Amino acid sequence: MGATTGDTTRDTNEGAVTTSSSSRLDSITGLRWFAAFAVFGYHLAANASFYEQRDALRFVFLAGSSAVSFFFILSGFVLTWQPQRTESKRVFWWRRFARIYPSHLVTFIAAAFMLRWLGDPLGTKVALTHLTLTQTWIPERSDYWWGFNGVSWSLSCEMFFYLCFPFLAPLIRRASNRALWAIMVTFIALVMAMPWLSDLGEPVGLGETYIVYILPLSRILEFVLGMALATLVRRGHWHGPGLIVSSLFTIFCLTVVVRLAPSSWPNIRVTTATVIAYTLLVAAAAVADVRRTRSLFRARWIVYLGEVSFAFYLVHLMVILSANELLRGHHKLPLAASFLAVFAVSLMFAMAVHEFVEKPFVKILHPSRISTYGEAFRARYRGPRGRGARRSIEDPPLPVVASVPAERDPAGLPG
Repeated sequence: MGATTGDTTRDTNEGAVTTSSSSRLDSITGLRWFAAFAVFGYHLAANASFYEQRDALRFVFLAGSSAVSFFFILSGFVLTWQPQRTESKRVFWWRRFARIYPSHLVTFIAAAFMLRWLGDPLGTKVALTHLTLTQTWIPERSDYWWGFNGVSWSLSCEMFFYLCFPFLAPLIRRASNRALWAIMVTFIALVMAMPWLSDLGEPVGLGETYIVYILPLSRILEFVLGMALATLVRRGHWHGPGLIVSSLFTIFCLTVVVRLAPSSWPNIRVTTATVIAYTLLVAAAAVADVRRTRSLFRARWIVYLGEVSFAFYLVHLMVILSANELLRGHHKLPLAASFLAVFAVSLMFAMAVHEFVEKPFVKILHPSRISTYGEAFRARYRGPRGRGARRSIEDPPLPVVASVPAERDPAGLPG
C-alpha cells in the first residue's frame, strides 16, 4: 500500500496497457484518503452536537456520503485492474475475506462495547446480520443497516460484489470496446435515474433510501461500471480528461451540483450528482499513474493515509459517537478544535487497526499459509494421504511455516 508503480508496457497489436503484478496505482490509493475524509466530515456534521457552527460543517460536507459511490466504482476498477490470476473462485473469495473481515470483526466488537456503554444494546438478530455482513438485505430496517458499527453496511455490499466478481470478470474481459462503452453509458444512466426508478419499489414497500443507497443489487451498478472502466483504460481506449480537469470537475459537482438537488430528494446528492465525476476521476488517476505524469495524490504521506483509509473508515463513526456522548453536556466547543481532536483520535485508532489487525491478518490468512496449515494438520493428526504410514510421535517436528509477504491490491486497500 504505498510502493511505486511498476513498469508498464503497451501491446502494439491491440494498444493495451499491461502492468506487472507489482503495479501500483498510488494516486488511487491517495484518493481513497480524500473519500474517507469526506465521509468523516459528513458523519461529524450529522452525528455530533458538541461544537459551534454545526451548520457550517454541514454546508462543507453536504455531499460527503456520496464518497461511498466513489468506493464502489473504485472497488470494481481495482479488482479488474489486477493481473488475472489462475486461481479458483474459493481462493479469490478467501483473499477478499482476509482483507476486510478481521478489521470488521475487531471494530464490530468495539462497537458492541460502545453501544453497551451508551445504553443502547442491539439484539442478537442484528448482531448476526452484521457478523455475516448481510444487513443490507433486510429491507426497510435501518436498525439493521446502521446497527453496531454503522459504516459496515457498505462492506455488506462489497461482500456481494466479491461474490459476483468471478462470474462477471470473464464477461467484462471478453467484451468488445463498444460493448464496454455501452455498459458504462447504460449503468451511469441507471445510477443517475435510480432516485426516480425507486418509485417502482413503493408497491412492495421498498423506500427510496433502501433502493438508491443501501440495496446491493442497486449499488452493484457502480461496481460493474468500475470494472468496465478499468478494462477500457488497460486497453488504451479511454480518452477522458486529465487528472487536474477531472479533479476540478469533481470539486464542482461536490460543491455546486449537489446543492441544486431539492432537499426533499437527498439521494440525488449521493448518486446522480456525482457518478460521472467519480468515473472520470478514477480513470484519470489510473492513467496518470500508468504514464507517470505529475499527481499530487502520489505524495508519500497522502499514499500512507490512503493505506490507512479503510481502517479510518471503520473506526471514525465510533469515535464521533463516543465524543458526542462525553462532550455534548458541556458548552459548545470551537469548531476547529473539535474537528481536529476527533480527527486525531480517529486517525490514531485507524493506524492501530491498520498496523496490528489489517496488515498482520493479510499475512496470517494468506491462502498459501492456510494450505500449509492444512497439510501440517493432516500430517500430524491424520497421516499423509495415499501410501505411507502415519506420523509417529517420535517423528521430528514439522518445519516452521515460512512467513508469507502480504499481497496488496494495486490501489493498496481492500477493493
